[in-house]
Amino acid sequence: MPRIRKGCFLTSMKAFISLFRLALSAFTTVPTSHLATIAALRPVILEALTRTEPHCGDSTGSGLIFIGNYDWHSSVHGHWALLSMARLSHDASLERQMLTRLSPENLRQEREFLFHEPNLDFELPYGRAWLSLLLAELSERKERAEEIAPFRAQVEEQLLDWLETHSFDSSWFQRAAASHDSWLFALFLLQLNISSGNRERLKALQSRVEDFKRRVENRPIDGYDFLHLPSLLALVEDAQCDFTSPRMGTVEMQNCHNAGAAVTQLWPIALSDPNQFERELQAIMSRPELWRDDFHMVSHWVPQFLWMGLWLQQRPS
Repeated sequence: MPRIRKGCFLTSMKAFISLFRLALSAFTTVPTSHLATIAALRPVILEALTRTEPHCGDSTGSGLIFIGNYDWHSSVHGHWALLSMARLSHDASLERQMLTRLSPENLRQEREFLFHEPNLDFELPYGRAWLSLLLAELSERKERAEEIAPFRAQVEEQLLDWLETHSFDSSWFQRAAASHDSWLFALFLLQLNISSGNRERLKALQSRVEDFKRRVENRPIDGYDFLHLPSLLALVEDAQCDFTSPRMGTVEMQNCHNAGAAVTQLWPIALSDPNQFERELQAIMSRPELWRDDFHMVSHWVPQFLWMGLWLQQRPS
């Protein structure tokens, strides 16, 4: 066996370590400073997925995946949050847990339920927009991308149909603009990770954004709002957003949606001013009554909204 000279060995090891570090840098990861926040959010989201009561609504879809949490759409964005956390924090155990729940057979039956004629309007647009983001995240796993592609495309195309035809003249439009039937929020979620085959249709919808802005310009804040429209518009238009510190106030059942409206103000700041985002995020995290303590009011959904800000920072520009 040939002898390996010590100098050559050390040089080879240094080269290997450099290549290893380079390979690691190719994988998107969350900053170390955010690991504690993830560690706090993760068990709250996981716990919510195991709860079946109380439950709002009379449907859990196929009853195979999104049965836990307070409602179907919260279960969907809970799965998205945990799956993306697993990938970005390299949590192999959480990854396995989520992929087991999101098995090909379970997703096949969920798709069958959603596109069965009587259910076509179920969770359209809000829950299905979150589902499009979940399917996009699942497609980050190369071994699942081909299997997921038809389901993902079908959800995206249905949402695009809705966005193209949704009337801004309906009596419900103003009330819905910053809540579950929000046209702008569905557009925003699609923008985040739409598949290549639907990008042109999505781009064509930008012409409707100006009309939307004009119609909501003088819209009064509704107590049911859980989205902050100026912040969403800043994200959709890739523009700066004048930021004011979130006014969380005292979260009560009749205004718990204010928590979401405040947290969505942080999303554009996560991109434009990471230091301010971190200060505001930690201020919220220091008040568990705003995101953790009450399942009915906040813990079934606010942690996922907090994670969105962190996730936006990790997306490729």
